[in-house]
Amino acid sequence: LWLEFKESVYSRVELYNLKINEDIDLGRNIRIKGVENLSIGRGVKIADGVFLHCGVSIKNSHRGGISIGDNAYIGPYCVLFGEGGIEIGNDCLIAPGTIITSQQHTYNQPQINQAHD
Repeated sequence: LWLEFKESVYSRVELYNLKINEDIDLGRNIRIKGVENLSIGRGVKIADGVFLHCGVSIKNSHRGGISIGDNAYIGPYCVLFGEGGIEIGNDCLIAPGTIITSQQHTYNQPQINQAHD
């Protein structure tokens, strides 16, 4: 499930059952994938252009998710890939343009030196 916030979000948030508090400040052009795996605390500010990939739900198997604590700030144009799970604590500030990823792809060719080839 994808959400894109471009204008007033509060009327659209209810349509997708996104659980947010009234004191959350959401910027413009926010994109959220996997909204069912997103938890947002009180007093959170998410700035313009943020992309939250909250993991996937396949056949009732939820992988990953993003949890944002109270009074956290996510700066403009941050990207969070939460397939492996991301927990942002209370009162945390994330600088503009930050990319956080919690998953890793496996590399199954040990005969190839990854550092040089």
